[in-house]
Amino acid sequence: MKKKNNKIDCQVIKEGSILSMIMPLLERRNKMFDMADNYEERKVKNTEINGAIIDTCAVSDSEQPFETGILHPSYNNGGWVIVEMYDSKKDAKKGHEKWVKVFSGKSLPPELKDVSTAEIALLAKSVGCQQTFKKERKSDE
Repeated sequence: MKKKNNKIDCQVIKEGSILSMIMPLLERRNKMFDMADNYEERKVKNTEINGAIIDTCAVSDSEQPFETGILHPSYNNGGWVIVEMYDSKKDAKKGHEKWVKVFSGKSLPPELKDVSTAEIALLAKSVGCQQTFKKERKSDE
């Protein structure tokens, strides 16, 4: 890349550069933003239980068309963890109910593993970001 007055000339992107690897991610960002605008259409099920939000919906940024994510303050610093992916809406409904049962119990699971295949998740994994989240603290179960 060439610099002009300490600015990068973005028109010159060498093949194999970091920017050339990131460009496909930036181009696909529209898919993520599109998903944000139509959640109600994509939603399969959403359940709040024992401090967790368990959300199952259709996605367009992963290898499989449906996924269940869990948001709970005891995992991933309170961020989302994609715990399961599915090939059909029927399987997604069954998987959702399975996770509701897991979080309905007297104790939370000791860890959650992020199984997302979204490009951003794969990039995070490739640079060594954590994929398994141990229960961080005792919650109000």
